[in-house]
Amino acid sequence: MPKKIKKHGEENAVHVRLDSPLPLRKGMLSTVLDAANMLSVYEDVVNLRKRRSEIINSMASTISSVHKELKKLGNEYLPQLPAGEYKAEHELKRIAPEVLVIHEEAHDDEIERLKAEIAEIDRKLKNI
Repeated sequence: MPKKIKKHGEENAVHVRLDSPLPLRKGMLSTVLDAANMLSVYEDVVNLRKRRSEIINSMASTISSVHKELKKLGNEYLPQLPAGEYKAEHELKRIAPEVLVIHEEAHDDEIERLKAEIAEIDRKLKNI
């Protein structure tokens, strides 16, 4: 019976000496944290998609049952009207949408005021 040879990961390890390891470690840690955050966000997105799918399926079944009930209601309880023998009581009228008028002068004054505020903030930041 042959002996089993155990191989350790340390045999293939490479060690490197760095002159300034602290910034590299900080960078690696921030990258690991970013990756962990991205994975958690991805998991949230997957859960939201699954939940959305479940809600859509639930809504579809609810709408289907509502349509069945409405059809049942119409067939059993509402009187049947012969086609073309009824007259509408009210005439439908189209309402024109309101037109929003934008005054260019007022818009330009607002832009100039905002530019002046930005310039003032930049001036204050330079003095700090």
